[in-house]
Amino acid sequence: MKPGLLLASVLGFVLVTGASLATAGGSIQALEGSPPAAELALPDTEGRERRLGELRGKVVLVNFWATWCVPCRTEMPALERLYQQLRGQGLEVLAVHVGPAGAEMRSFLAAVPLSFPVLVDADLDLAGWPLRGLPTTVVVDRSGRRTHAVLGALEWDAAEARVFLEGLLDGR
Repeated sequence: MKPGLLLASVLGFVLVTGASLATAGGSIQALEGSPPAAELALPDTEGRERRLGELRGKVVLVNFWATWCVPCRTEMPALERLYQQLRGQGLEVLAVHVGPAGAEMRSFLAAVPLSFPVLVDADLDLAGWPLRGLPTTVVVDRSGRRTHAVLGALEWDAAEARVFLEGLLDGR
C-alpha cells in the first residue's frame, strides 16, 4: 500500500472509530494471549538496519511515534530517562518514527537527544503491528511476545511504569 493511502486509511479509521492520534493519558494494558511480535527490520537515523529479533532475551519497548504528534514528542524525555535507569537490567527501547525522516525529525532529535535507536518507517509498513493511534508503545517480553501496550503518552519514568517494567525485567 502506498504511504499516502495508508496514512489516509489510518486517519479515516481514527475519524470513524473515534480513536485518537494524540491521546494524552495512556495506561499499560495487557494484551490477550500475548501474541508473537512481528519482525521489525527498519533503518535507524544513520541508515543502518535494525531488527527487533536481534534483541531476543531482552524486554523491549517498541514506541511508535511521529514528530507531528504532540503527545509523542512530550513522552520522549521520560522514555529516555526510563531507558537510562533500566537499560543495565536488560531494557531496550526502539522508537519507530512513523513517516519519513525529514528536517523536523532531525531538529527534534537534536533538541531531545535519545540514546536508544530511532528507526524510520518511511513507507508506513506496519504489518503485524496493529496501531489505533499515536503514540503507541508495545511491550515485547524476553521471548519475543507482545504482552502489553499503551495507547497514548505515558510518563515512562513515573513509579508505576518503572515498577511494572522492573517486574518484567526480574521475571515476575
